[in-house]
Formats: sequence, structure tokens, C-alpha cells
Amino acid sequence: LLYTPINQWLEGRRQSKVCAAYADATNGMDDSDAERELSKARQHNRDLSERVALSDPFQTPDDTDTTNYDALLRASTDGVMAYVEIPKINVSLPVYHGVSSTVLNKGVGHLPETSLPVGGKSTHAVLAGHSGMSHARLFTDLPKLKIGDEFYIHVYGKTMRYKVDQIKKVQPWNTIDLNIIEGQDYVTLLTC
Repeated sequence: LLYTPINQWLEGRRQSKVCAAYADATNGMDDSDAERELSKARQHNRDLSERVALSDPFQTPDDTDTTNYDALLRASTDGVMAYVEIPKINVSLPVYHGVSSTVLNKGVGHLPETSLPVGGKSTHAVLAGHSGMSHARLFTDLPKLKIGDEFYIHVYGKTMRYKVDQIKKVQPWNTIDLNIIEGQDYVTLLTC
């Protein structure tokens, strides 16, 4: 009976420590170093907005070279690019590069074919997390969010505030809602 809540509590503590370590590492950076990294990410997003075409958001073709992507927003060797804080459901979760099963078992993954979570016009970052896992809450409580609730993305010492403006249930192959909308800054939180 206690296995699930104890494991979830322990995993929540681990995730909080990862987020705190990331915040310490990035808040302690020289402003010019942080801005250089954010500029690279923004350029990536501009390049991406010209060629984005999603098919299956959880499948990366075997021949895709992710070297450049993996080097962006890498403040430490653990692969954390940012963290997402959702006060209403009391979670702070590290955001990692990619959506491999390894990533999704320990935190939130960023869909590589979408904008990096640095904000800006004509961007749409998609952050995916599991729900219903016995060892971690992750996005289990995401359905408790309502229109108007807020969440925050923390990246390289900057905090961006987002407000829930829609909630949708879609089929996995329906990716149209993940496209960039010209002039808008969106983040989608995605769970199964």
C-alpha cells in the first residue's frame, strides 16, 4: 500500500533537487554566457519555424542527426534544458532533450521537432510527460488544470509565465495543434 506514495515522494524530491541544481547552475552564469546560449536557441527556433513538419511526435527517425539539438541549452551534463513549474498541481519537473523512454521515466521531454522552450514570437514548444506511473507523479495531475491556470518555464535564469488557454484530447497522430502559429508564443503540455 505504501509503495506508490513513497516512491512518488522520493522521485518528487529527486526532481526538485535536479531543478534546484539547474537553477543554481544557470542563475550563477555570467549574463553574457546565458544570453549567448539563449541566442543560439532562438536562432534554432527561427530556423525551425521555416521547416517544421510533425508526423509522429514520439518517433525520431533513425537517420536524424541530433548533435546540434543536443548541444543547445545544455547547462550541465545531466541533459536538463529547463524546468517547468505548475503551482496548481504542485510540481516542478526537469525538462530534458528528446522524448526517449529513459527521458520520460525521469522527467519531462521536449519534442525535438518543436521550438525550444525559450519563448518568443512564432514559437511553439511541446513538453511531454508520462502520467499514471507508480514511481513518479510527473504529469499525472495535469487534467486538474483549468483554463486560466498558470505554469512557468525556467530557462537560463529567465522565467516565462504561460496561461492555459485550451485543453484538448486528441489522437496521437493528430499533430495539427502542435504547429507554430505566426506571431504567437505557445507551450503545449502533453500527456497520455
